[in-house]
Amino acid sequence: MPISERAETRDLSEAREGDNTRDLLRDIWAQALERDEVDVDADFFEMGGHSLLALRITGEVSEVLDIDVPMPTLMRNPTLRLFTEAVTALAEA
Repeated sequence: MPISERAETRDLSEAREGDNTRDLLRDIWAQALERDEVDVDADFFEMGGHSLLALRITGEVSEVLDIDVPMPTLMRNPTLRLFTEAVTALAEA
């Protein structure tokens, strides 16, 4: 199932908060990286991520959460834990 279809099945108003946001982002990362699971402290680039995947992920997150998530956000925050914190901060700004 495409990322956007999986994400649309979630209540996006809840996805803006804490663990729900992390779960949503974990799903997006897992699909993009073709992994069953993504550890919150695993490095995106060490898991096989690269700039094109980072662009795809940030674009999808921007669309699903209806916020602007620039690609450098993922480059500067390469773990799911850090990326979730950064995305949450952007959503609250």
